[in-house]
Amino acid sequence: MNKPHLIKLSLTLTLTIILSVPSLAYDRVHFYSTNPLWPEPRFEKKYLSTFDITFFGGSTKNSKSCDGCTKNLLDIYGTHNMHLLSKGVPGKNLNLFTDMTLTELERIPACNTFGHLSFCGCFDTKQILFTYRQNFNHGIFCTFDLPIRSLTLNNIGY
Repeated sequence: MNKPHLIKLSLTLTLTIILSVPSLAYDRVHFYSTNPLWPEPRFEKKYLSTFDITFFGGSTKNSKSCDGCTKNLLDIYGTHNMHLLSKGVPGKNLNLFTDMTLTELERIPACNTFGHLSFCGCFDTKQILFTYRQNFNHGIFCTFDLPIRSLTLNNIGY
């Protein structure tokens, strides 16, 4: 083996090891949206670069529960039991109206769905994804993603 070939091989191996270490900052999969299609790096030419910009977003007021039923966005796990909201919470200040109201609510005997509230809201997301891919030699490539997201939850009611 000649020396330039050995240097090139060791440099390629070093770069492969460094670039293949997973990054803790990698952030692509979320439960509220599907992933954009991830194009494969093109291997036609050595050192070919690709830069992609992907826009996507959406909004919803409904969601699917685990049994497949369509429900209010914030009710996928059922209604919220406000009757037992403050039970056992230490440090309540009974001079405050809210703490006093929750304490009095806790003393009322439970029956059926008393104190159960259903919450609704609107979730909106807008995202832009900048992706840069650099092809090296023989299928070795690196990818750099920069996601920018706007996530809002508004019109919350019950």
